Formats: sequence, C-alpha cells, structure tokens
Amino acid sequence: MDRGKKEADMRGLWQSSALVLLAAAPPANAQFSQYGSDMRTLFDNSGLPPSSRTILREALVQGREPISDPREVARLAGLMSEMLTEGRRDELSRLSLEAVRAGRRETIGEPLATSLAVNAVDAAMTEAPDIIPDLLASIDNPPTLVRYLAQRRYQAIWPQVEARVGQHQGTVHVDWVTHERERLAASPDDTMMVLRLALALFADSHYAASADHVRDWRHQHPGVEIDESLAWAINQQALALWRLGRVDEADAAMAEIAGLPNGAHGRRAWVVNFAINRAELLAASGRYEAALTAARRARQMRGTDYARLLIARIRACSLEQLGRHDEAMRELPTLRENLALSIPYAGSGMLCLGQREVLVAELRRLLVDEEVATDNFALLQTGRDAEPEDLPLRPSVNELIASEPSLRVLLEQWSRPIPEAYRLPG
Repeated sequence: MDRGKKEADMRGLWQSSALVLLAAAPPANAQFSQYGSDMRTLFDNSGLPPSSRTILREALVQGREPISDPREVARLAGLMSEMLTEGRRDELSRLSLEAVRAGRRETIGEPLATSLAVNAVDAAMTEAPDIIPDLLASIDNPPTLVRYLAQRRYQAIWPQVEARVGQHQGTVHVDWVTHERERLAASPDDTMMVLRLALALFADSHYAASADHVRDWRHQHPGVEIDESLAWAINQQALALWRLGRVDEADAAMAEIAGLPNGAHGRRAWVVNFAINRAELLAASGRYEAALTAARRARQMRGTDYARLLIARIRACSLEQLGRHDEAMRELPTLRENLALSIPYAGSGMLCLGQREVLVAELRRLLVDEEVATDNFALLQTGRDAEPEDLPLRPSVNELIASEPSLRVLLEQWSRPIPEAYRLPG
C-alpha cells in the first residue's frame, strides 16, 4: 500500500483498528515494543497519540528550538532507544541523518547530540559518505566505535574509524575522559554526568581514578538521595575497587545500593540490578555461600527474564564450586531457554555446569541468524575488548569460540576480531 497516496482514505480504518488493539491490551503493557510492527504501523497512521517516529521528527528535524532541558533530552533519547529495540534501526538512521543535515546537533544537549551522530552513520554510509569523518569525530564513546571496527557492515569506513580511535584506542579514550570531565563541570550536580565520567575512567583502566571520583563527588554532595544514575555510578565504583583488589570495599559499595528499598508502585524497581550485581561480585571473589545468599534476595525481587538468567548463572557457577552439582543443574533450563538474551552470561553458566557440547550445538543453531551473529561480535574479541566495563566472566564463551572453528566461521561472516593495533592494551 502507498501510504502517501491513501493516507486520508485509510485514517479512519487505522484509527479504529489501533483502538481495538489498545483496548485489548493490558494497560501495564502500553509500550509499543510489546505489540510488534503491526501495532506500530497502526499507531503511526491512526491519528492517535503520536509514535516515537513522529515525536522525534517534530523535535529533531522540523523543530528549531534549542533542546537543553535534561528531562526532554532523556525523553527523546528514550524514544530513539525504543526504535532500536523494535528493530527499526534503518528508519532511525535516516531520521537521524535528516536531523544532522538540519544542523540540530548544535542546538540540542547531550547525550542526544552524540546519539544523532551514532544513529546517522548507517544511512550516511550510502546517502552522505562525505560527512562520515565529521560524524565519527563527534562520537567519543569507544564501545560504539569498536562496534564499527568489528562489524563487517561498516567495512567501507574501517579506515576512517581506525583513524578516529587511534592506536590501541588511545585517541578516543583520551577524548572520552576529557569530554566527560567537561560535561560534569558544566552540570556538577547531574548524577548522570557523574556516572558517565566513572564509566569513561574505568574503561580507560583508570580504576583508582574512577573509584575516587565517585567517592569525592558524594563527599561534596552530602545527603544527596541515591537515584538510579548515582546507583550505577556507585556500581562502577565497586567494580573499580574490585579490579584494584580492594574486595571488601567493593562489596561494601555494592551492598549499599543492593540494600536500597524497592519502594512502592515500581519506584526503585531498578534495585534488583544491584542485588544481582552484588551476588555476581561475591561469586567473582570466590565467596560462593555469600553469593548464593545475595542471589536469593535478588530472586525474591520482581525481575525480567534477563534478571532471572543472570541469577541462574550466579547460582549454577557458585553451587558447582561448592560441589553441589545436583542443585546447580536445576538452573540449566533457565540458562538454555534464555541463551539468546545473553550468550556470554548464559553460555558461561552452561560451561560451569559442564554443558560444553550442548552449548556448542545451541550456538550453531543461534549463530546462523545474521542479526544474532552480528550483535555478538564481542565473542570474537579477546582481552579487555571482550569485557571492557564489567567483571571478567569465567568460564568464558569467548575462549570456547576461539577453540571451535565451526562457531568462528559463523561469527566471522559478519564480524572480525579487531586488528591488534586497535585493541585495548593489557
């Protein structure tokens, strides 16, 4: 159907159909991503509350007013994320390129301006290759640039990306830390900026600086309530302390955020993340009984399938280390059922249980899918490029991939190991 020619005639049908679907849907599930592309198409054409595409176009392509209110920046960034979650990457890329061409990066706040550049790259490769260097210069987030370096869909711009990141990613990491310091200086009370600098310092292996930064900011802001961004900053502080071998201090920091009350009506529902992360930190420290206790508390909270997967991995690996194999094997169904959610975590749990051949067979099935294989480009990486911002996963699916040529072939159709000159050192 040519929507452009028939939009007026079809509007009544679109609207009535969308209303029927909305009425049939549970109110708690009002996010479009729950309904798939058919629901999205109906809303895009119905005249009902505007879709993410419509809102973003009005704000970023047609709009001319500066956007600096952090709440509006966060709202629009969230709509971009929603489109990606729904598999609408190409559509978002074209829209972002339009916004870039309209000069909107100069009139909107972070992280929205960088998100525009990131999302515009795909469309620009075919529609505006001349602006690729400018887009890359404005992206100071190393994980994004590493994705470009690894995934073959970006092969045409590999030389520009390599020039942007520098040897062993040194150029982009210096830029990232410098820019995050500037952003925090401009918004010294913004907990999101505190988190961003903590992440940048950690990713550049400045673990002591990352931990000290969060500690010092909290000392300078006594009594500040721990919101979600600050909680993630404290989480990063804990990981930095762990990397420094200061395990007790790391656990104390993680325990603080893991012990926050959930609150009513979903307020602080995010606390489950830190309950899980504390359990994972304890397991990585060899404190398996304590990890099981922490995982038990996490399991009592309401969590997603992904949360259940992470808890299952912690329990499987901890119980195996304690010699409680029969109990550990009870976690295998959860790990297998949710393998596609996170191959590194679910796969690690399966390896803890001695399920290597089962895992290989499952991966052969999953990795024939282009999107799955492309999204899991990190499985081909080694060292810090495999896990730059987290605790090391042991046993590692990356090591399994390295020893299984049949799996490497599936991944290498769509991605490559980052060339040694551009890998993180260490």
